[in-house]
Amino acid sequence: MNAALRYTRFALVALGLLSVGCGSSVRSSLRDADDAGSAPQGFTLVYDDHSAGFGGERIEVDAEGNLTLRRYRPALGGEPQVAETISGALTSERRRELVGLLVEIEAWSQRDMPETSINEAKAVLDLRVGSNRSSIWEWADDLDANQRLRRVEQLLTRFAADLDPTPEPSSGGETPTEEGSDGPPPDDTRAVEGVAPVRITDTSRPRR
Repeated sequence: MNAALRYTRFALVALGLLSVGCGSSVRSSLRDADDAGSAPQGFTLVYDDHSAGFGGERIEVDAEGNLTLRRYRPALGGEPQVAETISGALTSERRRELVGLLVEIEAWSQRDMPETSINEAKAVLDLRVGSNRSSIWEWADDLDANQRLRRVEQLLTRFAADLDPTPEPSSGGETPTEEGSDGPPPDDTRAVEGVAPVRITDTSRPRR
């Protein structure tokens, strides 16, 4: 085994051990907070299942307890576009409910996943408590069967349902003028071969 290969394997093993250590710290912090009926200091969460081909959601909870949900449209051959954004603050009771669910499903612990999936889309759950981090994932096809990350997504979307959506910017184009509203006078130009164009601006009488 050459030196480069040995170094690569050592780096992968070290990264795995580091992830296990961080996950253990996240586990301890969440369990302690659940026992105390609170959310840990510096706790953040990101759930993300969106992909270019299928759209989906990205849901974030920051350290102050603010939730932001972004829903994406599918975008074959390009980057998915945000269709809707919902944001607002979670109550202390809802933060405790979230922590309780994460502890119940052991959300810091990665389970074995099949090597392949039909559509290759994934759902990822990242948890941070201070400088410690854990990250787990599931194939999107298996979310309903596993009932782990799906339950997190369902709880967060239930919270978001009580928050106000943020309007997304218009994709461009002019807003049509309703009939009878103020606006520029009608403008119609009709071209007849051999005759100079006639501009019609009075539409009060029927044309013949």
